[in-house]
Amino acid sequence: MLSREQTAHVIMIMGRILLAVMFIESCVDKFLHWDFYVQETAAKHIPFPSIALALAAITEFAGSISLLTGMGIFYAAFALAGYIFVVNFFYFDFWNQIDTPAIMARKEFLKNLAVIGGLMFAAISNRFSAQGPVAVKQVSGH
Repeated sequence: MLSREQTAHVIMIMGRILLAVMFIESCVDKFLHWDFYVQETAAKHIPFPSIALALAAITEFAGSISLLTGMGIFYAAFALAGYIFVVNFFYFDFWNQIDTPAIMARKEFLKNLAVIGGLMFAAISNRFSAQGPVAVKQVSGH
């Protein structure tokens, strides 16, 4: 049976893995369908679409590696969160759409805000793991 602290550590690692899966899939998909994504990026009026797409893929890849290894996670999580925040306004501008597309864009926008929240937790996960059970107890109010 795992202790409370060990359980918290396992949950933090699992959360980081699940976040990384999303970014790995997105990065791989960009390379598999590069031309499509360059056209989509250009259609969203993002300057230098090929360069922007390459930077997005690099951010996703490096951020995923960091989430999986725990190395540099604080900075990587905030880089990924910033990236998602910017993407939200270019790709999921529900306020400029109507009917079903607006509903779908709003759902994606809000989902991405939740992912940003998860990344904020991931950013501090190593700090708690490194400090051991005391930090976990302090956060939980015990």
